[in-house]
Amino acid sequence: MSNIVVLDALLGSIFYYFARKCFHTIAPGRNFVPNWHLKAIAYQLGRIERGETTRLIVNLPPRSGKSICVSVAYVAWLLGHDPTLRIMVVSYSNELAAELHRQFRMVFDSNWYRRLFPDTALSKDTALEAVTTGGVVARRPRLKEV
Repeated sequence: MSNIVVLDALLGSIFYYFARKCFHTIAPGRNFVPNWHLKAIAYQLGRIERGETTRLIVNLPPRSGKSICVSVAYVAWLLGHDPTLRIMVVSYSNELAAELHRQFRMVFDSNWYRRLFPDTALSKDTALEAVTTGGVVARRPRLKEV
């Protein structure tokens, strides 16, 4: 089994590693510092995805990774697994909303994301809105996180 197949299986099944890859795509050359709070965010977002909870507040200091995890990586993750979803990302300013959308597009347009989710495509893309074609996505097998 090639390294790329193993990497794709990991990225497509465990959100924490997917979010980490998104960080490296958005901020190449910057050092990713793993910490317990990022795994806690990933765990709680997984609970939302599984339907175990419907509300979550992520309250952390600036520059702690919450926007990349929640507003960029999680949106890309969800749309990769189900392009029919409707997701709204709300921000306190148009500038931040535009920046989050730009970062989402960096992930969405990356080679690794296109390889991971080949059936997810955009039918509309503006400065603040992206609409998927809503095609059927090939589900990746899920690995159990340890």
